[in-house]
Amino acid sequence: MRNQAIFGIFVDNIEINPPDASVILSLKQQNIVHAPVVKRGEFLGLVDLLSVEEPFQSNLTEKDLIVPGTLTEKDPPYRYWEEIAKSRLSVIPLYSDELKYRGCIKTVDYVRHYKEQIGREQSGSLLMCLIQGAQYSISTIAKVTEEHHLVIASLLRIALSEGNLLLIVLYNEECSDVYINDLQRHGYDPIMIFNSETVQEPLKDRYDELMHYLNV
Repeated sequence: MRNQAIFGIFVDNIEINPPDASVILSLKQQNIVHAPVVKRGEFLGLVDLLSVEEPFQSNLTEKDLIVPGTLTEKDPPYRYWEEIAKSRLSVIPLYSDELKYRGCIKTVDYVRHYKEQIGREQSGSLLMCLIQGAQYSISTIAKVTEEHHLVIASLLRIALSEGNLLLIVLYNEECSDVYINDLQRHGYDPIMIFNSETVQEPLKDRYDELMHYLNV
């Protein structure tokens, strides 16, 4: 198995029993919330590391795991958006064309790859957000965007279950926190914001608090 995919570097796997405390700590320090769990190289699912208590002495069981859908490198970039939105996954399992598990990549690397594909000449932000379909209005998002002197270069709408919409928006410039807060007041729930140099993830705040508590 190669240690790199077209979307990014594979993260470390955790053997289901016994879990390696050093691997878990390393993944946490990388702000990875969901970690791949394997049994002799076979992918079993993802575990929420915030639910794994120190000193990591208890064994994991398969009922503790999230089992997401499959993704191959030949799938279109938007193929996995609903899975990301539904589970807020921090990593994504990647398979070969023969559906053999290759490894997990960071979700931020996957989305960064998509941004590069659709906006090679755009250095602005890419925003992923959720909204109830009944609340969505193109005129509202256009008005808020214009008020902040931004231009939407690309907008993709994906219908999800329970009447939700996932919006993937590419801008000509970087979005400010004030703009994001303004969208939130109109019912938009940001999942991930990519600027040219940085990535903002709502889940990262949970890790910062945890690392502070652990004094890491």
